[in-house]
Parts: sequence; structure tokens; C-alpha cells
Amino acid sequence: MKIGKKKVMAAGGLLLIAAVAFTAWLLWGTDGLLAATLGTLLLATLGLGWLVVQSQRQVRVLLGQTQSAVVNAVSTTDRSGEQAEQLLRAVHAGFVRSDHVLDTLVSEWDKLRDELLSDRDEPEA
Repeated sequence: MKIGKKKVMAAGGLLLIAAVAFTAWLLWGTDGLLAATLGTLLLATLGLGWLVVQSQRQVRVLLGQTQSAVVNAVSTTDRSGEQAEQLLRAVHAGFVRSDHVLDTLVSEWDKLRDELLSDRDEPEA
């Protein structure tokens, strides 16, 4: 069985997080454990945001390449103009839906990040 680099990095990250949380717990008790847990949550959220942004960029590039390929394929075929226009409209509608999904994903990420940061900034009672 082949283990990918990403899985190895994720396992190493989890071990590092566990070691930091355990060390914080030993040094500062439950306050240290709580601080390490919150810090880990913040870092994980930032990491997730970075992955979302990278995925968004890759999808947009792929959508652009796919649109270009479809336009080229349609222009080189000997289909009637009406059929080609219908195909282009369908492809364009798919791109618009994909773009909307990406925008929704990014806005949800922004909302989650803002909520996490605002919860972190509130003073404890």
C-alpha cells in the first residue's frame, strides 16, 4: 500500500499538535491545554482557508482551459451554428454555476474565519 506525501504530512501535523497540547497541559495545566487547543483550531482554520483558496485558483484555471477547449472544439466541428450555440450556452451555464459554488465556498470560509477570530477576541467572564 502506497502512502502519499499529504497523508504523511497530515499524520506528522497531528502528532505535532498532540505533542504541543500535551506539553502545554503538563506545563500550564488545563489553561495551557485550552490555549493549545484554541491555537490549533485557529491554525487548522487558516490552513483550511489556504486550501480553499488554492482549490479555487486551480478550479478557475481548469474552467478557463475547459472553456477554451470547448470553444475550439465547437469552432472546428461542422455542426450547425444553432447546435454549436446551444452547446456553448450549456457550457457557459455550467461555468456560471461552478463559479457560484466557488464564491459560496469562499464566503462561507470567510464567515467561519471571522466568527472564529471574533470568538477568540472576546474576553472571558
